[in-house]
Amino acid sequence: MKTIRTIVIDDEKEARDGISLLLQKSEGIELLDTCENGLEAIRAIENLKPDLIFLDIQMPKINGFEVLNSLQPESIPKVIFVTAYDQYALRAFEVHASDYLLKPFSDTRFFEALAHVRAEFDNQNKNQEGLQKIITDYLQQADVQEVERLITNTTQPSPSQLIVKTNGKIIFIPLKEITHIVAQNYYVNVHTIKESYLVRESLKSLEVHLKGTSFLRIHRSVMVNSDFVKEVEPYFNGELIVRLKNDEKLKVSRSYKKNLPKILG
Repeated sequence: MKTIRTIVIDDEKEARDGISLLLQKSEGIELLDTCENGLEAIRAIENLKPDLIFLDIQMPKINGFEVLNSLQPESIPKVIFVTAYDQYALRAFEVHASDYLLKPFSDTRFFEALAHVRAEFDNQNKNQEGLQKIITDYLQQADVQEVERLITNTTQPSPSQLIVKTNGKIIFIPLKEITHIVAQNYYVNVHTIKESYLVRESLKSLEVHLKGTSFLRIHRSVMVNSDFVKEVEPYFNGELIVRLKNDEKLKVSRSYKKNLPKILG
């Protein structure tokens, strides 16, 4: 019998504990981890590469379908969805005949779903195409597409990346690839080496989030990554210009000149 390596993902501790307890009663199951939010889930799946996940759909900030949509298709494990009533999810499941547990579920229903998945492993049938259709159908029906939003990872006192949610997908942007950030009304434009992202966030909150990193304010509407600064040039009325390594120029206002020694190292 194949040992099925499993992760349980649910924002409710009671639900995580309940599923974990049922899995302990099941032969051939190795519980790798439990996750309480979508961000933890993405990282755990990428790092641990489980065979099976029990995935709650209605989680705050990052829901279950957005977790799956953020993974590379080849790294998506088998899934038993766990959900309270959700019209879009249930419609997607019914169309594509996927395994799901509707809360509250009985022990009997749990073991039926687990047995069905075990049979799929025995038949070497992953049904990847059907799962991809479920993800697409749900995201379209639920209309979750939106302007990019920053997902703040409060567990990192000094972050190494920005985590952005866009169109039902989570994108991890390494700070070392961000050249500068520019405020635009109620948004900020995060410029990277290759592209830019319009994020629903204030520059002030980003400044707090990026404290202790290489990012410094040079203008009331601009933060720059000092690692990308090539040189500083004089400008009009006592102002200065920062030239980046890609030759883009950014104005330094007089009130932020005090940050120049830090920028120049």
